[in-house]
Amino acid sequence: MTTGRSNCVKRTAYALLGSLVLFAAGCGGSTTIGGGNSGPPGEVSGVIFDSDGNVVRDADVFITNPELHTTSSSSGTYVLTDVPAVDLLVRVQTDQDGVTYIGQNLARVFNNDRAKNVNIVVVRASDVAQIHGTVRDSHGGRISGARVFAVGENNLSSSMAVTDSNGDYSIHRLAPGINYGLNASTPDFRSDNTSVTLSAGDDDQEDFVLTETSGVATLSPPINLALVAWTAPDDITRSIDSSKAYEQVKRLFDPARAKRTATTRLTPSGETIEVDATWDRVSSNFLLGYGVYRALGSAGTLQSDDFLRDPLAEFYADTDDSLVENTTYSYALTSINTDQVESGFSTQVPVKTIGRMSSPTISFSPVTFHWPAATGAQNYVVFVFDTFPSVGVDSIWNNAATPVSGTSIPYGGPSLVPGNTYYVVVLGLANSNTSRTISRIVAFDA
Repeated sequence: MTTGRSNCVKRTAYALLGSLVLFAAGCGGSTTIGGGNSGPPGEVSGVIFDSDGNVVRDADVFITNPELHTTSSSSGTYVLTDVPAVDLLVRVQTDQDGVTYIGQNLARVFNNDRAKNVNIVVVRASDVAQIHGTVRDSHGGRISGARVFAVGENNLSSSMAVTDSNGDYSIHRLAPGINYGLNASTPDFRSDNTSVTLSAGDDDQEDFVLTETSGVATLSPPINLALVAWTAPDDITRSIDSSKAYEQVKRLFDPARAKRTATTRLTPSGETIEVDATWDRVSSNFLLGYGVYRALGSAGTLQSDDFLRDPLAEFYADTDDSLVENTTYSYALTSINTDQVESGFSTQVPVKTIGRMSSPTISFSPVTFHWPAATGAQNYVVFVFDTFPSVGVDSIWNNAATPVSGTSIPYGGPSLVPGNTYYVVVLGLANSNTSRTISRIVAFDA
């Protein structure tokens, strides 16, 4: 019997154009806290959402050993600080209407750095499913430190596990009834892929075989990179489902958004900036992940921003705290192959953030909506609802087909019932609608 290579994958570390450490996998990769490097602790951030893509607020987000807890914000985001620089499980639990939902994902944390986009899907606790298995090389040797990704349909954020010293992995708290694409990969190997649809309570075994490679051709960079920048209010209220309301307004304007994970966070000036990047996934068994680059200005010098170590990804939300409103940024992506060779840049695409949208006011006889101009906005769209908006709630009237350039518009929908409460929100748009700003949701009585 041929034993093949050692059961332990070599330690690999490299830099993205000399400035960003992309990968550091050791023998005996762990999904539990232990060991770690000396130096300042790191951070973990991401967004919590359900299997339909709705963001989840007030969820308990935590790790154990050491005990660290935080709560997801009204926009579903969380940040865990003082996190040891190791691989660790981030877990979530929340109770809604008497039903418990749980979720988890694995974060790889480095000293004095923030692990971004560690997004987590919560699933009804009574319905969760899981997968487990072993990753081997072509000679049957077990591979330690390989990453296994599971991404569900309409969910562009993968759940991830790292194989242990025996090459074994498990991914828990997956949703039933969803087709998951699975990918196992590690540097110097061709990845292996499959798909699976789970039922509640399933524990499916999915094994992978990775073939050693050398001299892999450099991959092409991603194509069709597109960017959208959102500026939203600092929603300090804790009203129920406020985050879903803002998400629904965004989806009504951009239906394709329903297939993307919404992510927001606060800038130092108090606004909420979100830059979403989407692209066509690079289809290759030699893809390790993507390099993310950002520049100040439409054609500035690109600087490394992040390494998205997920070969199934086609969405990235920039969560850098330095992003501010009324500023042009540009982005480009690279493809990184399993030989750790980086492609050239994709097309460098600009996007501009615009100013915060103030709350609208309402005058009557006739009902008319007014708002102050938002810095940088060129046109405005008003949405009116007869119930507090949430995912799946449609507006009773909007002027999305005919945006206005002024700062007021009379209501033009069905008759309002006296005494009933309605809700209005205003979107400011610019730059072919790639720059967007959204007001607070304001209630008014007819």
